[in-house]
Amino acid sequence: MKIGSFKTNRGQIAYDFLIAMLLIIITFSIIGNIVINTANEFKKAEIVNSADAVLNIFENTAIVAYNKDVILNSSFDRIYGKNYDIFYANKVIHVKSKTTITFYKNGTKVMTKNAELSGIDMGNSLKVVVDDFYVSKELNVELA
Repeated sequence: MKIGSFKTNRGQIAYDFLIAMLLIIITFSIIGNIVINTANEFKKAEIVNSADAVLNIFENTAIVAYNKDVILNSSFDRIYGKNYDIFYANKVIHVKSKTTITFYKNGTKVMTKNAELSGIDMGNSLKVVVDDFYVSKELNVELA
C-alpha cells in the first residue's frame, strides 16, 4: 500500500534553499543598515543636545553676571571628543580643550584667550558649530 508519493526533481531543493538564503541575507542587510543609521542619529542627537546645553550655560552665565553685577567664570570642554566653535557678537571662541570664559560685571564683556574676530556680525545671536551642523539661539543680553 502506497501512502503518498513525492515527486522530486533533483536539484530543486538546492535552488529553493539558495533563494531562501538570499532573501534572508537581504532582510538582515536591510535591518542591519536601519540599526546602524539609527545609532548614528542617536549620536548626532546627543551632540546637538550638548551643544544646546553649551548655549544655555553661556547665556545664563552672561545674564547672571549682568543682573548680579559680578564677574563669573565658566569652563567649557570638548563635546564627545569633538572640537567646536562658539560664535557671538563679531567673535569666535575655538574650544579644542578645556576653555575658561570670563563674563564681566556689565554682562556684555566676554573674555577668553581663545577668542578672535570672526568677521561675522552675529548681532544678538549665539551659535555653536560642531562638525557640519550648528545650534543657535537669540540672546536676552547683548554681548561684546
